Amino acid sequence: MVEIGTLFRSLSEGAFGRTSRTVWKVIAISESASRYAHANLADTADPLSTKMVAVSALLDPDLYQQVE
Repeated sequence: MVEIGTLFRSLSEGAFGRTSRTVWKVIAISESASRYAHANLADTADPLSTKMVAVSALLDPDLYQQVE
């Protein structure tokens, strides 16, 4: 489940072929006129670094892993 405050880590390869260590925190969820919800994420180490990701992508185990 994706809620405000949930933490995620991307499973895509980063530098040197390793998965990213960046932990992203859901800071907002928006439902637009389209049928796909999106989550605004902030880097926990640098809250000014943000991105928007489809909720369906966050729930895809091949793309993101929830951090406890």
